[in-house]
Amino acid sequence: MSTDAAMPSLPRTVVARKLAARGQHLLGVVPQQALPRVVEAVREVGPRVIAELQFSPGDGGVPEIHGQVTAQVTVTCERCLEPMALAVRAAPALGLVRGDTEAESLPARLDPCVLAEEELDLFELIEEEILLALPIVAAHADTSCQPRLADAGQASGKESPFRVLERLKPQR
Repeated sequence: MSTDAAMPSLPRTVVARKLAARGQHLLGVVPQQALPRVVEAVREVGPRVIAELQFSPGDGGVPEIHGQVTAQVTVTCERCLEPMALAVRAAPALGLVRGDTEAESLPARLDPCVLAEEELDLFELIEEEILLALPIVAAHADTSCQPRLADAGQASGKESPFRVLERLKPQR
């Protein structure tokens, strides 16, 4: 395996069915600017997004793509609102289909990858895999981070309306 510094860039598009027929293996780096939705979804992407994809003819005549996508991103912890480093790993297992009818007959171990044309946009595929691997709610694993809750009265410099109501409540 090549060193990380010498790793080539992946091509943007490939003829996926031909690669599958040959059992082709691709390993490379995806440039950050090719992943605009990931860049928008996180604070920071980097330094590298690496994808390793194995194309195969598959069982039952359906070409398959298996692999691993790894990226280091920085997200916002939903608990403390501080930056949080996150290692994202996705393991795509895809069946190349021409439409919904073929997708329904895929084995449960495969997700459909609908190819309406001959070429597959690898960057779009990798971007989808990263987005699906991001947590719905990002939070530090340890409980050392504490939620930031600001008292409404302190934040605005005014007295809380609930404190005013408390004083108006008859004392028993």
